[in-house]
Amino acid sequence: MERGDREGSARARAGLGLARVARGESLEARPLLERVLAELPPGDPHWGRVALALAEARLALDELEPAEKLWRQVEEQSRMTQAQGVLGEALLGRALCELCRMEQRRALDHLTEAEDLLRAAGAEKVTR
Repeated sequence: MERGDREGSARARAGLGLARVARGESLEARPLLERVLAELPPGDPHWGRVALALAEARLALDELEPAEKLWRQVEEQSRMTQAQGVLGEALLGRALCELCRMEQRRALDHLTEAEDLLRAAGAEKVTR
């Protein structure tokens, strides 16, 4: 299969994985999203959303460390590309991990930064 076909197929499977996470089917979504993430090239515009969904699925499966590691990767990449909306969501994910570990001060700092970024990115409703 050619590279373009492979990437197109990965993006199509990404949609299925994103839908499964949205329906709360984290166990089914995780292996699918892991494969897709491995197949998407660095810099692919879908990489961030797929990574966010995979991190969310991992957290739902009580895989705190792998989820936080992935949210950190998304945060780093988003800071480099200035993708404020994706960065805001990555910080929200990290805050969830910190809350799970009872690190309230760090969580509050990340929530405040995430709120600012999401507002700047045009999020319709940001509440705390």
